[in-house]
Amino acid sequence: MRSRAAAVVLAAGVGTRFGETPKLIAPFLGKRMLQHALDTLHDARVEPIVVVLGHASGEIRPAIAWRDEIVVVNQNPERGLLRSVLLGLRRLDQLWSLPQRTLIVLGDQPQLERGQIEALLAADADEERPFVVPRYQDGSTGNPAMLESTGRVAAEQFAIHSRKDLDRGLGPMFARFPERVRLVDVPGRNPDIDTTADLQRVETAALVARGYDALGSGYVEWGSRIVDEARPRFVGELTQRLSIGARVLDLGCGSGAMAKDLAATFDVTGVDVSAVQLAVARREIPKAKFIQGDMASIRFPAASFDAVAALYSIIHVPRDLHPGLFRNVAHWLRPGGLFLAALSARDDPPWTGEWLGQPMFFSGFDAETNRRLLAEAGFEMLIDEEVELQEPEGPARFQWVLARRPEGQIGTT
Repeated sequence: MRSRAAAVVLAAGVGTRFGETPKLIAPFLGKRMLQHALDTLHDARVEPIVVVLGHASGEIRPAIAWRDEIVVVNQNPERGLLRSVLLGLRRLDQLWSLPQRTLIVLGDQPQLERGQIEALLAADADEERPFVVPRYQDGSTGNPAMLESTGRVAAEQFAIHSRKDLDRGLGPMFARFPERVRLVDVPGRNPDIDTTADLQRVETAALVARGYDALGSGYVEWGSRIVDEARPRFVGELTQRLSIGARVLDLGCGSGAMAKDLAATFDVTGVDVSAVQLAVARREIPKAKFIQGDMASIRFPAASFDAVAALYSIIHVPRDLHPGLFRNVAHWLRPGGLFLAALSARDDPPWTGEWLGQPMFFSGFDAETNRRLLAEAGFEMLIDEEVELQEPEGPARFQWVLARRPEGQIGTT
């Protein structure tokens, strides 16, 4: 079968912010970071694949399970990403047979999915707008970019005639010719990894997503056996303070248990990392909007919501990110907006292990630390209670809080 696209994989960066280990061979969910990208391209039947190495190429080469990729080396990776783009495209030009489309892929995006590539390739050809940029479900845009045949030629010319090497790759070209750019909606998310902290955050979110994907409907069945008398009471405390049509954000919405109760009265947006759980939510609650994204990195404009809820979900976020998450929530809320959360009530250092038969991550702070972090984020506490519920495996204790962003407060991120 003829390939639907060629690919240039950019893997030459110095990665000074990452540390001593070459970023492209850092482990991510059991595989090297670059290996994830290459395997996904092969799964999507993309060929030929040109990989541009540079920094630490001597360490990267033996660490990768190569197939039929074509490897070129950028001898001056410090001069910028655009030089690597040019080297990769010129190597493609030397081949006898070349697909009409070319993907420009970053090697440090290990969450690239086959479905994302297929969404780009499903777009109709349009040589008048030959620069194709993905738009992910969380609203972010970026890579992998796709070039139609005229776009590939334009990209080479742009790289050749640029007065200086650029570390932003083709971004400046897209900005210069916006009328030639097409945005294509693609599933999921595909964050860059620049630091070891980025790697930890993204890998944790991916681990949680895989766990809930694997649980599927079994998670809903398990949840139906929980005895949680406090939940309807606290949700009622929130909803009685909201006007009809209020905008509500549900962080870690899962299969939509809370959204289902609210969607008839309010304008609900749900965010979750699990594609499988979100598929259930979209099917069951067509009136609500659902976004696949990581609550620790997703962005919304200031004052976008009247209320934000996070019920038993922040425990899946590394606790060193909780202060920033609380600040973001305050930023997303309008003045006077409300934040309802069921948080850890005990000191719970980051833990990865088996939960309901699947690998899972948990962490959290004790109740007093939660109170302090919420106050530092600018919240006023309206309700603060520690409550025990009965899970099928036994009792569990959580801290329920209902907090308010004060009127007149300027939210910051």
